[in-house]
Amino acid sequence: QRERLTQDASDVIADKTAQNRQLIKRLIGIAVIVGVIVLVLGVMGAAFTGYQVRLRAERLAADYAKASNCLAADDFLCARNTFNALLAEDPAYPKARDGLLAARYGASLQYLIAEQWQLAFDELQILLKESKGSYRNARELLNVSGVNLALQYAQVRKWDEAVNLLDDLLEGSPGDPVLLGTLKTIYDRWIADAAGRGNWIVALSLTLQRNARFPEEKK
Repeated sequence: QRERLTQDASDVIADKTAQNRQLIKRLIGIAVIVGVIVLVLGVMGAAFTGYQVRLRAERLAADYAKASNCLAADDFLCARNTFNALLAEDPAYPKARDGLLAARYGASLQYLIAEQWQLAFDELQILLKESKGSYRNARELLNVSGVNLALQYAQVRKWDEAVNLLDDLLEGSPGDPVLLGTLKTIYDRWIADAAGRGNWIVALSLTLQRNARFPEEKK
């Protein structure tokens, strides 16, 4: 009886051992399959990432070529917008920032020639900020557009806007005779307009302001 129990126990142990071996083999097989799948996915992911990087580089190169062609053709708005979009995606793209500044300068000149003073003024303000003084006559061009824009404001009785604009320009160009002369002219027109409307208190207040700013030409 004892021998039979011992034999039965041995058989059970042997069966369990065999089952465990089979289970271990299956687990190893599954691990190998999973490892292969992970490796394949990794290789595919790296290949896909490389493909995306290459596509992006080709697209940015095409955008740069387009912007450069627009610039060469004096289509400054096309060049400005394309360079802007390019730099929004890659702020360090080689030579793109120089191209953008050149496009802004060209666009501002076209606006000045067309007497589109507001557009010229806005473009030149951005150019001055971004170029950090590399366009030496940008300040002078900004003043030209600003003077004409201030006179436009005065024509529609936007007196405060005209004066504030000229004051802002004088901060960058203190003592500029054209700016000062335009400011005096606008004050004179503002005073005359107020007097013509019977607003004597306003006219007097403006006269005092003008005389305080230009004491050598008191009225």
